[in-house]
Amino acid sequence: MMFWIWKRLASRFKITRSDQESKRERISGCRTFEAHTTWRGNTDACTPFLRLLGRLHIDENVNVSRVDLALDDTEGYLDLNVICEAVANNTINSRIRQRRVVLGYDGTNQSGTTVYIGAEQSDFRIRIYDKAKEHYKPTQPEYQSHWARFKIVMRGACANGFVDALVNTEDLGLLASGILNDKIAFIERAETNITRCEVCHWWNDFVDSVASIKLVIKEETEHKLLKSIDWVKRQIAPTLSLIND
Repeated sequence: MMFWIWKRLASRFKITRSDQESKRERISGCRTFEAHTTWRGNTDACTPFLRLLGRLHIDENVNVSRVDLALDDTEGYLDLNVICEAVANNTINSRIRQRRVVLGYDGTNQSGTTVYIGAEQSDFRIRIYDKAKEHYKPTQPEYQSHWARFKIVMRGACANGFVDALVNTEDLGLLASGILNDKIAFIERAETNITRCEVCHWWNDFVDSVASIKLVIKEETEHKLLKSIDWVKRQIAPTLSLIND
């Protein structure tokens, strides 16, 4: 039995390769993750995209310059007002010190809230925002629905480290939740030492829900990814063979 999970995981990869003549080629994207993440109980599957990524990753001339990881909450775990208060009151346990809240307005009406954690050009940055207000028009009933997106942007060493872990894991959900646990926690401030403070129940619930994610790709999109693998074989592999010779 297959059914759509309420939390979808969307990823964008920017991959570059360079040969000895400093030629560069780039592969951008795999937006199909967002539309084609499904839950199959305990069934694991290696998707064509992961096979492609694995083949590229073992090539020393390939560099993953950026990975976007988007976790969607439609259940109500992430309350942006609560998160904004946490930023203002410093009830966040994280090594990331730079934080910013942006309120958007359409005239006098608030049109969305975005929370940034981390510097804009840093190797690791979090963006939490109201996806419903970004995606829908104010005249649509879904505009007022709960759809919060927790987006992680990884660059440089963080991006390559993530890909290394991704191609060597059988559990994407545990990988994503492990990143969250390592980087940030929202806490109930009970004392000055934040490491001793209790983690907010809603944050624990959100991280637990992320851990349950399993990723497969629907059959109708596999041919597009298989074409990408064929492209790698035809365009990149011959060049690498010449370089090795």
